[in-house]
Amino acid sequence: MTLRSRGRTIDVAAGQSILDAVQAAGIDAQPGCRSGTCGTCAVKVLGGIPDHRDSALGDSEREQAGLICICVSRARSAELIVDL
Repeated sequence: MTLRSRGRTIDVAAGQSILDAVQAAGIDAQPGCRSGTCGTCAVKVLGGIPDHRDSALGDSEREQAGLICICVSRARSAELIVDL
């Protein structure tokens, strides 16, 4: 995964949330509920195909606004680029 704003690329293991991978890499990302229900951790997707596993975002927020809740979501594509 590429964190565009930070100019960093980090690996996200299978079964690992984006948030867990980001925090393991030492990046300060603010979690809220950690269950995908509050939307606090939503960030903009700039490239790739997200695998949405949250219940906080509606279809318009996912598709039109291009957001992903990193506390529970993953990537469907080999590469995901987010604005973090």
